Amino acid sequence: MPTLPARPFQWRHFQFFNRDEVEEPPACFQGDEGGRLTHLKSLDAQGKLVTLGEDANANGTPTARIWSLRKTTPDGHPMLLKAVSVQQSSSNSSKTPYPVTAFDVLDNLTQMAIGFADGRVVVVRGQLIKDRSSKQRTVWSGEEAVTGLALCERNNMVHLYVTTLSKTVVCNTTTNKEHQLVIDEHGCAVGCVALNAGTGDLVLGREEAIFSYTPDGRGPCYAFE
Repeated sequence: MPTLPARPFQWRHFQFFNRDEVEEPPACFQGDEGGRLTHLKSLDAQGKLVTLGEDANANGTPTARIWSLRKTTPDGHPMLLKAVSVQQSSSNSSKTPYPVTAFDVLDNLTQMAIGFADGRVVVVRGQLIKDRSSKQRTVWSGEEAVTGLALCERNNMVHLYVTTLSKTVVCNTTTNKEHQLVIDEHGCAVGCVALNAGTGDLVLGREEAIFSYTPDGRGPCYAFE
């Protein structure tokens, strides 16, 4: 009986993208007032960038800034459209604000969510660029740090997903009336959560599987083999 020649073991090569050298020099600009930049989100459709930093001139108070990537200052930097300082917890007796651990903003710039290490989640509502002062409200207060936030607009309602290490929560932030629902007694670590922009579902990863959630509860999961 003829035998097939043995083939050496080889790793398969997958071409995920085509390499393209960036010819334009990178742009750099100051994103905060001498403090630390902690989070950012690009709103590509609007040509805007939202940054969140801890301003040294304000004792580390978290400040969100909205920049236009289509309008520039005379020196060529993106134009600052609005700066919003985030309120601190009244129970914090320390002069040092709690660190920001999670951040998200709607693409239409009508709501922004900030999660803190003390378990609080603050939502800023209003026309964030046009309004002189936007309304800020604490929509969730937990016992452990917030690990992820995701805002989504679905069926004319705005929902905010909140994750900690031990919980997954959804809050209805459309009105001033608070509505919170714990949709799972499990959460995820920092950096393990994302929003499916096409469906509005929350997707999070844990060691055993990838899980999905809707505002009504838990969806399908995909186990690792």
